[in-house]
Amino acid sequence: MALSKERSFLGSHYALQLENVTSGFLQSVEGGHATADVVTERSGADFFVRKHLGPLKYEDINLQCGLAAGQPFLDWVSAFWNRNFQRKNGAIVTLDYKLSAVSAQEFFNALITEIGFPACDASNKEPSFLMVKIKPEYTRTKKISGRLKIPPQNNGKKAWLTSNFRLNIAGLDCTKVFRIDAFTVRHLTPESETGDHRDYEQLRQIVEFPNLRITFTASVAQSWHDWFEDFVIQGNCAEDRERSGTLELLSPDLQSVLMRVQFANLGIFRLAPKPAKDPNQSERVTADLYCQQMSLEFL
Repeated sequence: MALSKERSFLGSHYALQLENVTSGFLQSVEGGHATADVVTERSGADFFVRKHLGPLKYEDINLQCGLAAGQPFLDWVSAFWNRNFQRKNGAIVTLDYKLSAVSAQEFFNALITEIGFPACDASNKEPSFLMVKIKPEYTRTKKISGRLKIPPQNNGKKAWLTSNFRLNIAGLDCTKVFRIDAFTVRHLTPESETGDHRDYEQLRQIVEFPNLRITFTASVAQSWHDWFEDFVIQGNCAEDRERSGTLELLSPDLQSVLMRVQFANLGIFRLAPKPAKDPNQSERVTADLYCQQMSLEFL
């Protein structure tokens, strides 16, 4: 018997619903289950360790997604990068190979706490995905049925490839940047911020932007060396000597921009040759930069 053209060898799919709107497909999902810590107590009168459960809590939900995640989810992701922290209700819907709903893991008052950006690598032609961690106040799982209607604009045709990127940093030659290592943006939330005593205002400024590690061929390294000499060696590292930049992720034909990351207050703090793994490989240099602010825009 012939297989359906829609059948996937993955066996199941995941779709995201946010505020009762079907957003689009997810690559993978993990976590979100109810759990409790096991508390141990030792007493001199007993010959064994007593155990009991601590408070109920819910695991973080880890989502792997590309552009097929669609709106309004990508708007939520972009708002996080721009330090506009929003709580959302939604559901992760598990689908069978016919795209019929099987179950839904509902989440409530969830806050994005972490977004992992994949490495950009000119030698890697694999698809790229964001890693998004959300912290729900609580979750519920239920059985559902029926075919889910995914908006046609979220069918994943706009592929995002690891190799298709363009970096620009003011005053630097970025024409032969080979790789930008993966990095993670974190929202630093206190453990007690869920429940009736959440302090929304306190959360708005607590965000940590990562350092960047950039690798490029030595033939374009002069402008980087000049900046390092001035900024680090000579100590001219005031805010007016920091740089701004953009990282653009391009479509497969390299003709349009899929998303853009804006970098502000970049400062170099390390510059060193990168040992070559292949003797035929051109000499490369790695630069480490701190970054004070980032923002993300989907186009």
